[in-house]
Amino acid sequence: MVSNETINRAVWLWEYPDNVQRPPEAWEACQQMGERLQLANVRAVLARYPHHADDWAVTRFDYCGRGPEGREPQRGGKPIGEPYTLLAAIKAAQCLRYQCGETEPGESATVWENCTFCRQVDEAITTALWHVASQQPEYVAAPWGFDSTRSTEGDGLLSARELVDAWAVGKLATVWEGGEQ
Repeated sequence: MVSNETINRAVWLWEYPDNVQRPPEAWEACQQMGERLQLANVRAVLARYPHHADDWAVTRFDYCGRGPEGREPQRGGKPIGEPYTLLAAIKAAQCLRYQCGETEPGESATVWENCTFCRQVDEAITTALWHVASQQPEYVAAPWGFDSTRSTEGDGLLSARELVDAWAVGKLATVWEGGEQ
């Protein structure tokens, strides 16, 4: 099973980059998210190792929150560990996702896939990865991808209209091969 620290990082990723000054109901939502993620993890582990149900002790999940900079885990206003980084939180969430990848008896989907809270973490992972990628110099320098090339008769290119029309009548392969248009 993953640690509560791993779950805390996944919850932190889920709430990232919300305002650090959280109202009490937001804190409660983070606590609930962590509890549900912990339950999903325990269920997945028990699906994989059903004969060990009494072998593992589970510590109550306690959301640790964030400090004034938005990255420092703390409890009761006191720091309790190293500041979180976005990449470390992504990795923790991916670890949790992997550890919840078991299928319970009688189910066709994994514990992770059946868990609404887990799917919200998936969205957070995707959003965070897009954020990280968009900050990279190669991403910034890459072209957007719009090709404004215009087709002219005999150049081997099709206009957008020609492509759509050929597809609509089932002759796309013929057109690309230089046959009838």
